[in-house]
Amino acid sequence: MSADGQGGRHMPAGPDWGCDDCVPRAAWPCSPARAGLRTEYKDDRIGLHMYLAAAFLKACQDMPTVPAGPLFVRFMGWAR
Repeated sequence: MSADGQGGRHMPAGPDWGCDDCVPRAAWPCSPARAGLRTEYKDDRIGLHMYLAAAFLKACQDMPTVPAGPLFVRFMGWAR
């Protein structure tokens, strides 16, 4: 079950890294994904940052026209 209790996984999808479980489709990591990741990595802050950094790098490759600064904030800024 996901962090929102709805059973969705709130994982990124498509070249735009949107969440298919959110309606309307939200940018990933959406709020439920963030809550789930905080829970999953509650005792492994470094692991969370490594996971998000890998996702950020992949998103930069998948969305080359999106500036890296906003993507960095989207992927990494919330996890401090």
